[in-house]
Amino acid sequence: MAQLPILHSSRPEYGWVEKLKRLREAYEAAVAADPGREVRDAAALDASLVYHSLRLRGDAVALEEVESARAGGEAAPAVAGALAAVARVRAAAAAGEELTPSLLLELNGLLDPAGRGRLRAGPPMGVYEGHAAPGPEALEVLVANATEWFLATSFREELHPVEQAALALIRVCDLQPFPSNNELTARIAASLYPLRAGWPPVIVREELEADYRKAILHAMHMDTMPAVDLLSRCVARAYDDLLGWGVHGLVDE
Repeated sequence: MAQLPILHSSRPEYGWVEKLKRLREAYEAAVAADPGREVRDAAALDASLVYHSLRLRGDAVALEEVESARAGGEAAPAVAGALAAVARVRAAAAAGEELTPSLLLELNGLLDPAGRGRLRAGPPMGVYEGHAAPGPEALEVLVANATEWFLATSFREELHPVEQAALALIRVCDLQPFPSNNELTARIAASLYPLRAGWPPVIVREELEADYRKAILHAMHMDTMPAVDLLSRCVARAYDDLLGWGVHGLVDE
């Protein structure tokens, strides 16, 4: 896959853009009334991101375990690694960093210390039906090209952070650049874009697994719209949880 175009029209008029804007305004009003809650909410969001990301990988982890580990308790290696990766993404977002090859390698290394964050040396991986990742000899160039695309003006200035997150997620899944934890790395790395723009991280909840798998499969065949739509729902759900509104019409209407 040379590049992942957005195969849908009238992007600026998406209904979800306005829904997320209204949710953000409501949350910012809540933070203005209680400034300390933003730090508490960030901790809760990070724990949720780790929990659901690991559950999607198939790990039998409990949310209480993740929350305890984040507070300084003992943690299984998978939980500790995912928490470290999420913390690194949040720090990168606060510093205005870009999603570079070195950052992707660092995140994968935090998730898989034994692998030391290196590119895949083995044959192409057939993870998705009808799709094959590139061979290892092409990965260094393709990862560099992908992250250069993320720096393009059209990507940085014309796309909503949710779209940026979706396309970054899809591109890493497309390349399968690491020996392991490719989707986990992609799900955590994608949140750099919304976090950097002041939005919640993208938390693909485990109950959305079927929709998530379907969206990624569509993206492997050049239809990115389902992934963008799914991630917009995930950000809306995060705001819903923060505001304590429950899942309301702004999320799914």
